Amino acid sequence: MATKFKKINKIQLRNDAHFQFHTEFKTLYMAKLFEDTAPASLKLLDKYLSSYADEDTALKKIRKSHLTEQIQAADKVRDDVFSGMAEQNSALLKHYDTAKREAANRLQIVFNTYGNVARKSLNEETSAIYNLLQDLRSPKYQADTTAVGLTEWATELETRNKALEALVRERDSETDSKTDIVLKEARNALDDVYNELTERAEAFALVGTNPAPYVALIEAFNVVVDRFNRLLNGSGKRGKGEGGGGETEEGEEQ
Repeated sequence: MATKFKKINKIQLRNDAHFQFHTEFKTLYMAKLFEDTAPASLKLLDKYLSSYADEDTALKKIRKSHLTEQIQAADKVRDDVFSGMAEQNSALLKHYDTAKREAANRLQIVFNTYGNVARKSLNEETSAIYNLLQDLRSPKYQADTTAVGLTEWATELETRNKALEALVRERDSETDSKTDIVLKEARNALDDVYNELTERAEAFALVGTNPAPYVALIEAFNVVVDRFNRLLNGSGKRGKGEGGGGETEEGEEQ
C-alpha cells in the first residue's frame, strides 16, 4: 500500500509535459477526493486550480516568435553554466588544500545569497547573474574566485547572460503585447501548491480517519509519475525546449 508520492524533478519537464502532468494530477485528485470538503483541503484545491489556470493562460499567450527557440536554448546554456560554477565551488568545500577550501567557503556565502537563479524569470535571472558576477569580481572576493578556478566560468556566464539579454530585447521589440502571467513563475507556483496537496494527502493516508481515498490517489498517481519519469530519462533533456515545451522563457518576459 503506497503512502508516499514518488518523486519527480518537475522543473525538468518541458512546458507541454509539465502542464499535462498537472492536468492528470488535477483529474485524479478531484476524482479520488471529491468527498473531501474540509476547509483546508478546499482552500488548497482552490489555490491549485487558480495556479493551474494561470499556467494555462501563460501557455496560451506565448508568442509565436522565431526567436523563441533561440531564447530557450540560450537560457538552458546559461543555466548550465551557472550550475557548473555553483557545483564546482561546492565540490571544493571539502578540498584537501586549506586555502582553496577556505576560499570556497567564503564564496559559498555569495552563492547562497543568490540561491538557484535558474528558477527566476528571464529578466530577474539576467539581473541576478549580473549582480553575482559583480560580487565575484569585487575586491572582497576576486582572489577567492581565482583560487577556486571560477574566473573563466564567470567570463563565460557573462557572455551567455549578455547574449540572452540581447535576444530577449530583440524579441520584445517585435511586438508590444505582453503577457500578464510569467510562465516560469506560474510553473513554480503550481508546483508549490502541488507539493502542499501531496504532503497533505500523504499525511491523511498515514494517520487520517479515512485513509482509503488518499491511498488510492497516491497509488494511481504514482503510475503517472513513473510515466513522466520515463519521459525524462528517455529524452535526457531538461525543461526548456520547444515553444510551449520549454520550462520558462516563453511566457516570461512577454
